[in-house]
Amino acid sequence: QHFVPTAQLDSPDSGDYKNWKEGLVERLRAVVFRSFPERIPPAGLESMDGPEVWTLETESGIEVSLRSLSTTPQGSRPERIVLIVNLGDAVPASEFKRTDAVYLLDPRGVGATKWSSRNPPNYVARSHALLGRTVDEGRVWDVAAVSRYLLDHYENRLPLVVAGRGAGAVVSAYAMLFESEIGGGV
Repeated sequence: QHFVPTAQLDSPDSGDYKNWKEGLVERLRAVVFRSFPERIPPAGLESMDGPEVWTLETESGIEVSLRSLSTTPQGSRPERIVLIVNLGDAVPASEFKRTDAVYLLDPRGVGATKWSSRNPPNYVARSHALLGRTVDEGRVWDVAAVSRYLLDHYENRLPLVVAGRGAGAVVSAYAMLFESEIGGGV
């Protein structure tokens, strides 16, 4: 019923990138991610299914699956943590170095927590609007919370990067904005 004009984004002035970015993140927090706290807390361990599959709670009642895909030789220390965000177009673990600690995250609504997506009515996705949130906003939260969990697991001694394809790449990019400990994306 309502149309809004296409967003216009001005490029930063030379040497003013930091202030430009901070202004954009502030506007995103105010308009899109207004439910986010200043810092998203780390996920908590709910259960383990063997040494390589964990169920983590990112928010009260929200569980996600995290699997280790590492091929790091036993007893050697990884060089970095790679968190792959699986939204259907997962980045193959074979694209990373053997010295990486690689993890695959199935955020809410993916894998074991997948909900039906009949269109219409697609009840789960539509109900998020009633809560003032979106599914992908929750997935950004999941990535940031799991990133903090992994950093705590490795005692903040390793750099962490996130990876994804398609929608997973976009969710990863937003998580990098809100979790300063994420060192970048691949």
